[in-house]
Amino acid sequence: MEGVPDFLQRRFPHHKIKQIHQLRLLQHDVLKKDYFVLVKKNTSSGSTKDIECVESIWSASLEHQTRYFVRARRFLQGPINPFYQMRELDVTSHVDYFEASDIVACLNTQHNCQSGRCQVVKGSRNKGPNYEGTQTTLKIRHNDKKSFILNSASLRDPVTHRELAGLNTYYHLNWATAIETGRARWRPNPTNQTSQTRASSLAPSLI
Repeated sequence: MEGVPDFLQRRFPHHKIKQIHQLRLLQHDVLKKDYFVLVKKNTSSGSTKDIECVESIWSASLEHQTRYFVRARRFLQGPINPFYQMRELDVTSHVDYFEASDIVACLNTQHNCQSGRCQVVKGSRNKGPNYEGTQTTLKIRHNDKKSFILNSASLRDPVTHRELAGLNTYYHLNWATAIETGRARWRPNPTNQTSQTRASSLAPSLI
């Protein structure tokens, strides 16, 4: 557990502030330490969207109202990594505080083990009560938290991931055109068709 950040103490002097382990944003989105999110922030010149890595989560309660805040480390979009062929996310020195309601999307990332030169080591296996087998397993030991990879093909919030990765995004209105184009390419040429024998007309020994 960490001490209450000065930022929250100054802003909410009369609130009960405590650190929490996790926060459920939506049915399939849970926020925890070291999770990546995309956050919308309003500024004097408009609004921006920043990529943040969660360091801690806090609740501020007064009477029957509770608000949730996140302390996070800001990351910047890097180049396309030549090994992973996906977008790099690189750490900065900026620490930000924002309300959980400002989170636009949860991001699917993995550690950049190529640049971090992470090692495969032996570790203890997570065993159930009836587990039988070896007591150790191979695990990856991450050497730093400086660089991560954005999983461009994430099935969760795919539009956001594709936009951050710089990939073309196809929306619902484009689906009909894409389907018709695909059907046209795969439609058989009538002049090249040959008659086919139905499986039901073949001798059982030939099936």
